[in-house]
Amino acid sequence: MTLSAEQIKDANISYHDAAADEYDAQSPGTGRRFVLTVREAVARLIEQPRLHGAVDPPVHGRDVREAPVSPFDYRLVYEVRADEILILAVAHNRRLPSYWRGRLRGT
Repeated sequence: MTLSAEQIKDANISYHDAAADEYDAQSPGTGRRFVLTVREAVARLIEQPRLHGAVDPPVHGRDVREAPVSPFDYRLVYEVRADEILILAVAHNRRLPSYWRGRLRGT
């Protein structure tokens, strides 16, 4: 089975606008590397969606997981569905680590 990856709009804004700009301010070119690293992580999820563990605490009745975006201090939070992967957030590991839970409503 081949899965596709969809991103909710807020997830894309979270990593692209905020983190990439912040990394570029610290070191030019790092923001672009961050975006490429996130894209590579998403590609790996499509191939092996259950490679990474469930979020802690788990989300009842849903297969929500998280994958590190190494070497950056971020992680992909995603839901594995029957025919797709929904990227809920590209979340910083220490800044508001559970803010993405509010995005589960209506998805």
